[in-house]
Amino acid sequence: MTTVHDHDNQGLDPEHGQRPDPGQDHNPYRDPDRGERLAPLVAVADSALLGARTIQLLRRLDAWTASLDTPVRPQVAEMAALALASAAPESTAGELLTAAMSVVWAQVTDDGFDVNARTIDDVEDLIEGCRQAARGGAPRPGQPGEQMLSSLAAHLRSTDPEPELEQLWLRRLDRMLEGCRFEWTTAHAHAAGGAPTTLPEYLAHHHSVGFTTICAAWWTSGGQILLPHLDRLSDAADHFETAIRLANDQRTSHREQLEGSAINAALLGADAAWIHHQIRAHLDAGHTLITELAATLPQARHLGRVANWLVGLYQITEPRLAS
Repeated sequence: MTTVHDHDNQGLDPEHGQRPDPGQDHNPYRDPDRGERLAPLVAVADSALLGARTIQLLRRLDAWTASLDTPVRPQVAEMAALALASAAPESTAGELLTAAMSVVWAQVTDDGFDVNARTIDDVEDLIEGCRQAARGGAPRPGQPGEQMLSSLAAHLRSTDPEPELEQLWLRRLDRMLEGCRFEWTTAHAHAAGGAPTTLPEYLAHHHSVGFTTICAAWWTSGGQILLPHLDRLSDAADHFETAIRLANDQRTSHREQLEGSAINAALLGADAAWIHHQIRAHLDAGHTLITELAATLPQARHLGRVANWLVGLYQITEPRLAS
């Protein structure tokens, strides 16, 4: 795997990364039709730091994907770098790399299900290949998701994570893949004229978004200090992932209904008001769980900030499109 050095982080004062703190806004979801602002304006020094962190992280992602010779949508890498730099500007690019790699891998894998999988056998093959690659198995030629995941897993283990943190990542990865299977089978059954699933069942499979898998990968470098807080962090991440799932659905439902490519909350009968309410409720629930932790635990602050950022993004656009 390509090694990228930390020299480009020198000269930046990480203390500036403490401002602004979007994680303090426990209810950032706004109705864009009412013209409400997504976040307060930031000082030039803060925006310069965010820009620098984003550039540094993009360099590392570019070096990584180039080493694998795997095509990646540039918008996805850009979104990963922007989201993570905004959530944790006090972190170095090296400290954010595992999470950024996870974002890129998750999108490549999502494309594998949405675009390349034609039969349920394709789906099961994709799932098993990813599960093996995450656990040290050799990736198969012509399988970009496996190649990326194998490289990601090697990078993750190079930090010598606590066993509990690595096991959490593997469990969350398996849940994500199971959620992707559910979405694929449900969407294809609906397209064939079968009865759609229910909203509660659909939202119970929110792990297909990959947010909690990405967070678990990010936490692997957190050390023993995280162990007493994993249940609370994970529960909060589940609420945030549900909010992100719904925000994504609200943004992409029109395109997906035209394409017939996926199942979503709107297709299952949820209207805009219900989705809006549920997003706010899940954001509030997640922030309530980590409010006390956020005062002393950076990972809790980062979790709340990145959830807010992603929900805010989907109010305006989706990373796959230039809209």
